[in-house]
Parts: sequence; C-alpha cells; structure tokens
Amino acid sequence: MALHTGHRKRVRDKFETGGFTQFADHEILEALLFAAVPYRDTNPLAHTLIERGGSLAGALRLPAEALAGIPSAPERLPLFFSLLSEAGRRAASEVQPAATYATFSAIRALAEQTVAGVADDRTYALYFDNAFHLLATEEVYCGYYASSAFRVQDLVTGALHARATAAVLVSTHADRIARPDPYEVAASRHMASVLHLVGVTLADHLIFAGNVCVSVVKASGALTDDRAPAAKLSDGEEGTP
Repeated sequence: MALHTGHRKRVRDKFETGGFTQFADHEILEALLFAAVPYRDTNPLAHTLIERGGSLAGALRLPAEALAGIPSAPERLPLFFSLLSEAGRRAASEVQPAATYATFSAIRALAEQTVAGVADDRTYALYFDNAFHLLATEEVYCGYYASSAFRVQDLVTGALHARATAAVLVSTHADRIARPDPYEVAASRHMASVLHLVGVTLADHLIFAGNVCVSVVKASGALTDDRAPAAKLSDGEEGTP
C-alpha cells in the first residue's frame, strides 16, 4: 500500500509540473483511473484498455460490454467513462470565442483593468495575435519607464514566448501627469523599432495617471514611423477622457 500510494503521488507531481505533456497514453489513462479505482494499481488496467481500444480515445469509447469482459475493470468503469465523455462534450460546446481588442476603447479598457490598484510607477506589456486576441500580460518593469535599467530584451522575450504579432505597453505615473515626456517618447520609439525586427508591432503605449489615460501614439505619433507602423485600431477615440 505504501509503495502504491507513493506511485500515485509521483504521478500527481509529474502532472502538476507539466500537465499531460510528458505522459504516454497509458499513463494518462492510468491517472484518470485513480478516481475510479482508488485502492489498486491502475497501470495494468490502463495497458489492457489501450490494447483493447487501440488508442487512448478508443479506450475511453469502449462499450460497456467490452469493459465487462475485462476481469480487472471495476463495475462502475462504464459509468465513469460515460461521465468523462459527456462532461468533455458539454465543456467543448460551451467554449466561447476569445475576446478581441481591435479598437482603441477596448485596448484602453483592458489596460485600465491591468493597472487597477497600482500605486507606483510600473510598466506592463499586453501581447496580441493578428486579430488582437489577448495572448498574455506581464509586468516588464517596475520604475520609471525611460530608465536605462529597462531591458528591451525582456520585452522581446515575452513577445516571442507568447508568439505575439502585436504588443501594447501600459505604464503608470504615480506622481506625474499622464503625459509622455521626451525620454518616454524616445524609449517607446526604440522599443517599437526593436520589436519590429522580430515581427511584432508595438501598437501603442498607454500612460495612466489616476483616471487620466494618454496614448503615446496619439500624443506624439512616436510609433508611426516606417520601421514600426502602429496597428490600425478601428475607432478614433481620443486618448484622454
């Protein structure tokens, strides 16, 4: 019992580390069977089910009569597999299309949520695909955005990791007005140029100070040169309320 319990913990730890990405099909089935077979080694049964079904999907679709012919299969296994299948179908039918943020107002609302409650100077990157579906959000710097300590490679790494084609920077001004100073404009242009080299458009850089939001693009046109064209957001809403 102690050895068996330890094995189940190792399987759970492996799943928590990387999900099912490192699991063979029989190992996935073995882990699922933990819920239906609480006190026995599920590995032999998992192998048998894969052999009978021909694959993981085939094993999960085995009819009740086929499962009844396997001596080690518990009586409740057909019900368990039916529950898994029905729950999967219901979940798949309820998947909603990902939200798109293809307008300035939508980008601003998302950015405002991102910096809600932030009381100091911070900069966040929002990464998007071609249709402006949000792929990832990460804090890329704590402090004044134009500081020389802000490493452009961190922004590029985040964009590449998210497989983004567009990015929006969002900065907070804790003790300053919501207006980009010349250093921030220069830093934004530099970031746009470097991102452009790896196929990512810096669509905008939004600066928040309290309830006021300013777009660097709208305020200065800093990101609209030939090297890093701004993304075409579909409305013309101004950057300040």
